[in-house]
Amino acid sequence: EKWRGQWRKFCGEKKKSKFKEIAIQRICLPFSVNDFYQTIVQDDAVHSFRKFMTDIGEINVDATSWQPPYDPKINHMDNTPPSKRTIHYVHPINAPMAPPTAKACKTQYFHNFGPVGLCLETCTIVEDVPMTDCFVVDDRLWVYEDENDENGCVVEVTFNIRFVKTTMFRRVIENSTRNEFNKFWGQFGDMISSLEGPHREEEPSVKKEEFEDAIMTVDEEFEEGTEKVPLSTVISLIRESSMRLSPKIKAPSSKHLLQKPQELSGEESPPSDLLKSTIAYYASSGNRFLFICTVSFLLCLNFVALRQIMTMNQLMLVLNDRLDTIAQVNKALLSKLDESDVCN
Repeated sequence: EKWRGQWRKFCGEKKKSKFKEIAIQRICLPFSVNDFYQTIVQDDAVHSFRKFMTDIGEINVDATSWQPPYDPKINHMDNTPPSKRTIHYVHPINAPMAPPTAKACKTQYFHNFGPVGLCLETCTIVEDVPMTDCFVVDDRLWVYEDENDENGCVVEVTFNIRFVKTTMFRRVIENSTRNEFNKFWGQFGDMISSLEGPHREEEPSVKKEEFEDAIMTVDEEFEEGTEKVPLSTVISLIRESSMRLSPKIKAPSSKHLLQKPQELSGEESPPSDLLKSTIAYYASSGNRFLFICTVSFLLCLNFVALRQIMTMNQLMLVLNDRLDTIAQVNKALLSKLDESDVCN
């Protein structure tokens, strides 16, 4: 409760200077706030900011260690200052009338509230580029416990473009900087969304026997001479069981689904039988949605091919007419040449 009280107080203070730009609205992750810190924020983390920035194309990324070092036993109730570090790097630039690269620096402040939440405040400054001395960019990475998942956390990111000097290019700077930071945090969101989390895999909470019992209950509902069971109760049981089993069931990859039917079945079929064999394969697979999508896709391909054939036919007719015209012109020229020879 002490952590939560301090977290609420901190959030209330930051709302007084709330950033209007939202880079990440809300991402739910399957691990705790402490796991997020250990995986991404701490020095030499597996998926640290240094590694992430290098992966997305930043050059010569160099991050200092957190000072003072993070101590999970210390919180802000002790009035300790937040940990601080700097990240120096070279940012590639793809813009007209600008240098190919620019030096930049991120100064980060880490506010820790134990298992309840954390806030990573960053101030980004760009050097060696005209007009970059007119502004800085402040952003806040919020990570807090998920109320709907005791083992999960929620990530949000906001930022603000703060001008320290007046400039006539304010609107241009705002638009370009906003796009850059939305791209940066969008890639960061994709990276953390791909993480599975360090916590242990849990066994499915529904056993095969429970699912079979539910199905048998449905069968018994329609048998004569047996006690009636409300169908809604059975359906609810099956739905609940399937929802708990669904995370453990992996769908086939798109690469597997896009394989030719003859590759999946192990048999070869001529190209002319592609449509028939595809329809037969997916119809027998029992996946009605996949069957409809496949048939629709093949019909679209056939329609496009038919349009191409019709266009080629029209072009051939035009070419044939032109050849006939050329033949008639040649015939007229030959007749005139014959007449001139006779006169001579």
